[in-house]
Amino acid sequence: MVGLVTALFIAILLAHVAESRWITPNVPRAFFVALSLLFVYQVFQGGGRQECLFAGLWAGLAGSANYNGIVIATALIGAHVLSRRKDHIWLYVADAVPIVGFLN
Repeated sequence: MVGLVTALFIAILLAHVAESRWITPNVPRAFFVALSLLFVYQVFQGGGRQECLFAGLWAGLAGSANYNGIVIATALIGAHVLSRRKDHIWLYVADAVPIVGFLN
C-alpha cells in the first residue's frame, strides 16, 4: 500500500515530472528513496532480515545517486528502534549495507 501511494505521489509531483526530462541524479535518488521507504515500513511492521538488508541496500544506492539521499538511512534506524521486534542484531547489519550500496 505504501509503495502505491508513493508511486502516485511521484507520478503527479510537478517537480519530479519536470526533472525527469533531464538526466540528473535527482530522479534515480527519488526512486531509490521510495524503494528504501517501502522496506523501512516493512521493517517497522516487524519484518525480518531480508527487509532490513533491502532497506539498507536501497538507502545506500540513494546515497550513491546523490549524497543527500543517504539521509534515508536514519529512517531505517528509527524503524528498528520503534519496531516490535526485540532482536536488533540486524540493525548493525542493515546499517553496514548502505555503505556497500554507496560504494557501488
